[in-house]
This record gives sequence, C-alpha cells and structure tokens, in this order.
Amino acid sequence: MNDVANGPSLFRPVAHAAGDLVALGADGVRRGSDLLRDVLAVARRLPPPGPGSEVLVVCGDRYHVAVAVLAAWERGHAVALPPNAAPETVRALRRRPGVVALLHDTDTPDEFDLRPWRG
Repeated sequence: MNDVANGPSLFRPVAHAAGDLVALGADGVRRGSDLLRDVLAVARRLPPPGPGSEVLVVCGDRYHVAVAVLAAWERGHAVALPPNAAPETVRALRRRPGVVALLHDTDTPDEFDLRPWRG
C-alpha cells in the first residue's frame, strides 16, 4: 500500500521517461506528465484500501479509463471493469462486497465522477 501524498509511488520513477508520452482522449492530447498528475489527483480522493477492496471503473473516454485504473492501483485497490455499461449491470456490481467506489465519467450525479478531480 502506498501513501499517495508521501510514500513510494509506482509512477514517480517513470515520470521522467513518460514526459514525452502522448495519450489521446475525448478532450484532446495529453502528455505523460498530465497522466501522472491526473492519476495522483484521483488516487488522493479515493477511500483508503482495505482487505479485498475494489474500485469499479465505468468510463467512456479511454484516457479516463487509464486514469481511473492507474489511480485505483496507485491507492492499493483492485479494479473491476464491467462487461458493459448497462445501468442494471453497474448497479449489480456496485452492490458487491468490497466495492468502495465507482469511478466514472458520466453525468450521473454522485461523488465519484473523476472529471472534476483531475489536476
């Protein structure tokens, strides 16, 4: 488990090499430094990990998927990707024991829309 604010990070050693990496998303081109910043910003907002904790990721934008998955891993959670984004599927998976958050980029009004969390 990493202390996102102060402890060792999976991403800090890669930050210099990733500085020129380009990622495409619905809102434009992102550099590796943008990805690193956004991952750490989202990771800080996630609840602390516990035994068997899991983050459900439902994002339409591939950049947001990358941010959500890497942030969950950075924080120490497992990640679940549903087979589809049908509301009934997402609701069923959200009720599973151990699911601590549903990270998404939809217009569903809740506290786990990752778009405002990005740096």
